[in-house]
Order: sequence, then structure tokens, then C-alpha cells
Amino acid sequence: MSLLPPLLLAWAACRPAHGPTEPPTPTPTTTHDAPAEAPAKVVIDGARMHALLATLADDAMAGRFTLAPEIETAATLLARRYAEAGLRPVGKDFRVGYPVTTGAALARPLSIAVTHRGRALAIAATDVVARNFGPGGKASGELVFVGYGVRSTVREDGSAAYDDLAGVDVKGRIAVLMLEGPGRAELDELLPPLRDIVDDGNARVAQLVAEADHIAVAAAHARTRTRLLAVLGPRLRTAEAKAVLSTPSADPALPIDLMALLQQVREREEADGIAFDPRELRLARKLERLQQAGAIGAIVVKAPATFVDAAAREADVLPELTSSRVRDPLPLPVVQLRWRAAARVLAPMGVRLEQVQRDIDRDRRPRSRVLARSRVQLDVALEPITRDVPNVVAYLQGGDLAHEIVLVGAHFDHIGAAPGGQCRPVQRSDGRRDEICNGADDNGSGTAAIAEIAQAITAAGVKPRRTLVFASFSGEEIGLFGSDALADSPPQAAPFDRGRVVAMINLDMIGRLGDKGLAIGGLSSSPTWTPLLRELGNRGMRILYDRSVTTRSDHASFYGKKIPVLFFFTGVHADYHAPGDELAGIEPEGMRLIAQLAADIVVELAAGREIPFAEPATPLEGLVGALPGDNPATVVELGAPAAARPAR
Repeated sequence: MSLLPPLLLAWAACRPAHGPTEPPTPTPTTTHDAPAEAPAKVVIDGARMHALLATLADDAMAGRFTLAPEIETAATLLARRYAEAGLRPVGKDFRVGYPVTTGAALARPLSIAVTHRGRALAIAATDVVARNFGPGGKASGELVFVGYGVRSTVREDGSAAYDDLAGVDVKGRIAVLMLEGPGRAELDELLPPLRDIVDDGNARVAQLVAEADHIAVAAAHARTRTRLLAVLGPRLRTAEAKAVLSTPSADPALPIDLMALLQQVREREEADGIAFDPRELRLARKLERLQQAGAIGAIVVKAPATFVDAAAREADVLPELTSSRVRDPLPLPVVQLRWRAAARVLAPMGVRLEQVQRDIDRDRRPRSRVLARSRVQLDVALEPITRDVPNVVAYLQGGDLAHEIVLVGAHFDHIGAAPGGQCRPVQRSDGRRDEICNGADDNGSGTAAIAEIAQAITAAGVKPRRTLVFASFSGEEIGLFGSDALADSPPQAAPFDRGRVVAMINLDMIGRLGDKGLAIGGLSSSPTWTPLLRELGNRGMRILYDRSVTTRSDHASFYGKKIPVLFFFTGVHADYHAPGDELAGIEPEGMRLIAQLAADIVVELAAGREIPFAEPATPLEGLVGALPGDNPATVVELGAPAAARPAR
């Protein structure tokens, strides 16, 4: 899944919510409380579901990267399963393609010219690249330094404790901004070395536990924490956050849970109320805010402290234009400078890049200001590079409420294999190099589950009043592209040509039901969810119910259209986006229980239960960067059902 773990350091993969759009006017129909047949008994076949997951997570699928050939192989497999279940294709084919802009090319040579007090400041051609955020264009104006160009989480009164754009006039100017946010490094750079440290340490501790060398166990555990502190310490402001990493464990024989540890660090760092929503850290979101404030162009720099280590800082590799994706084009020319080139340009204007970044990171206070008597001219003309990629969409025709669609979705793409995908290889203990991120949990589990739900419903002979659509999305890992495409531009074919989506159920990473249990998010999106979930019960599982709606998976594309959503999720783990996410890590019985609960919800909605949309009562209950359970303020206790139904 494209949701990044709730770490201290960032972490931006999420995109801003869509604005509301008017749904199609529904065809007049009978009342929702019309008599319905007794519900059919829908039974999930766990073995059949697990067999499909095994195929999806096999090495032959090479991690199912959206832009790799194997995505078509996976799409063909899923289309065949939907056909075997007796579902109909949307249009002529189960494969519903959509365009993705995978990069851009310069339509003419890039040009940048900077002057200060009338004197030209040289920038080498090798120190600057265009960034792909739209067609580009020409811009000429004064420079304004806006720090990270970010704001902290907005409070209920609409204010923010930190905002780089507050009190500075960017209108008609070209903004200079740093990537990421205060004290944060890029996830892709930071997470791998942290994982390596933890994996090495946990392996050493396991060996010493087997040897019953308890003194050495404690020492090995302490060394791992010391190594983590060496990487993270320079990015932390508070002694409390550093103490989380340096405090000895009560039981050093237990493996370190990296995600849980970093969650504790993040909580200590944000105790002063300055928290950053991952959506606000995305460069696209920063540029959108700058454009709204009147900026006419942007110069981006990855400042020194943002790099994960000295080697990365020295290399300062610029992004490749041909492989940079764009979602919503902006009419701004955007370029990125190497940090040393940016430092040379800014120094005569009174901005010492290294020092100003240190100052902002230290006290979380913006240093934004107009750079007087400076001018810059930009000329960036881009041509998009696009390709067609597949969603797989199938449906079961409804009855008297056929124009109302219940959408059941899961993304089937993952991050692929090296080289070509986004997977970082690892060296196994047996010396084998594993270059494939198989994505068994993320999200082979959800993909297999919705295919099984479809098959179980048709096998049971369910006659739904509402139309059921089963959507396997690609493009989630690169930014919710597939679900956005279906939400924004559904095919002009049955059932979408005469219907509208009234509810969306999303299954993403449901394969590792452990002590933490199942998380179900999105309860605030409809008043129907709480009584329905209480009625159906927990099926013996520990379930955490959350009213918030995370941005980090495909349901967000539909929630932005004012559609009620539920999100099923068993949590981030050490194998997230790593080669260790394999079939062996799946908990089959837990996955079956989750799929059964989801199937029962789908059957209830298919039978016509009212499902009105509800606006969030507070900003914490709308689209947020947090995962279900991250914020205790949005977690609710449903209690035992008054009359729990037996599992079907």
C-alpha cells in the first residue's frame, strides 16, 4: 500500500483530497426498505483465497509494479477469476485502462538566469534540472525564500503552529524552497538503513538467545539502539525523543519493532503540538499552496541536513525528468538545484542555506522573506510521456436499486523488483540476494480477498438489490492513480453510465492479523457504519474502530467524492515494502475471518441498507495522514453487539 508508516520522519506519499463533485442524478427507484429475500449464506473459502494469493505473490509476478510488464499478467489472472465467478465486465473487457504520465521531456532547452543587484550569478547546466509538475512555462520575477514551504497540522480553529508562507508575500514572485520538512529525511533514503540496523541487531540477538548468553543479549540490543540513535539523533530536537532510542529494553531478548519504536519517537517530537501531515510535506502540495498564494514559479533544493548521510549529501543526485510522475498539472515552471549551487546563489542575498536549515530545524520557526534586489528568469517547456495501465473491474447486476453501486476495492500492484521497480534488494542469511518485493500482504491479501468475496457471493446465489462492483486497482503504490481514475472518470458503460457509487469498502494489507488485531477506519463517513459493525460483531477478532479516514489508500479517492468508506487494515510491519513480505508471513485464518466480515458487510449493503454520507465532525475525522489507531482521539469502542449474528 502507498501508505507510509507513521514514522517520525515524514513521509509523504499521500496526495491531497479531491474536491467534491456532483454525483449523477439517480434514476427514481423504489424505497430502500422494500421487502427483500432472506440473505443468502455467503461462506469464504479460505483455501481458494490463499491459493490465489500464492500466485499473486509468486516470484514470477516480480512484485507487480504498475509500470512493469507483470502488471498485465496479474490483470489477466484477475479478469479470469472474475469471469469464472460469473461477473460481467465493465464495457467490452474486464481490463479498464487509464493513462499515467510516467515522465516528461524538454520541448526546448531549460533556461535559468539569476541576478542580484544587477550582477549575474552563474549556474552550471549540470547543477539544475526541470521538475515535472505540468507543462512548465516562462516566468520572470523577484525571488522569495519560503523555507520548507510547509505548514504544520491545522488546528480545529483553522490555525497552524508553523507555516512558512504566513506573513510573506509570494505574489508575482518565484519561490525558493527546501524539500521535505523540519528535521525530516526522505523515506526512501532513511528507512532502508534503519531496517538494516534493526534486522542485523535482531538476528544477532536471536543467535545469542539460542546460545543462552543473556549478558551478550543485552549488550547486542543496546548496540542496535545506539546505532539507531546515531542515524536519527541529529534529526531529533527533544531529549525525550532521543531517550526512546537510548533507554534499555525491559526484555532485550525481544526483537525490536522498528515501526512501533519510531511511532514513540514521533510522539515525543510532536509533544509541543507542531505535527506535520504527510500530505503537506509532498512537493506537489507545497507548489499548489504557492500557486494559490500567487507565486509564478519555484526553485527547489534538497538542503544539506535532509540527506540521510554524508555520501548522499556529497552525491546530491538530481531526479530524472523522464521517470517523474505527475498527477494534477500546475501552470508553474519548476526546477531543482543541487544544494551547493543553491547555496552559492543565495549567499549574496543573505541566506546561508546550511545555517538557515539548522535554525529552522532547531526551533521550528520559519525564516521566510523576500530576497530584495534579486531577479530570476525561468524557461521550462515540457512534453508529457504517458502510457496506459490497467484496472480490473467487474460487476454483479443489482435489482430495484441497480443504479446504486457498492464498490469493493483493493489494489493489486506493488513496488516490483530491482532493477526497474522500487524494491530495495536484501542479502539473505544463506547468501542469496533477494531482489523481489513480492507484496503478499501489500496488497496480495486484499486483492485475493475481494476476488474471493465476489466468488463466494455468486456461489451463494445472492440477488443484490444494489449493483456490486469489484475493482482491482493498479497505480496505488505510485500515488492512488488507479482509484483516482475510476473515481474521477468512470467508464461510460454499465453500470457506471446509469449509476453512482454509494459506498466503498477497501481492503489493503489484511494478511497479518496478530496481537494488534484488525483496524477498521472511516466510521465517521456514515452514521450507518457504527450500528452495522456493532450488529455484525467482531468474529472473535480484536478490532480497533477509528472514525478518521486515512489518505494512504484507495478509499481516499472516493471519500473525496462524498462517498461513505470503510478501510480494513492489519497494520504496518517490518516487511512493509521489503522483500520479506512473502506468503510465509500471511496468517490465513485471520485473513479468512476478515474477508468473511467484509463479505457480510457487502451483503448487507447490497440488500439496500441506507448508507448516507456524513461530513466529518472535526478535522481529525476527515482525511488525515495518520493510520487507523494512530490518534487515540478518533478511536472508538463499539462494545459487544447486543445480538451478535453468527458468522455466515
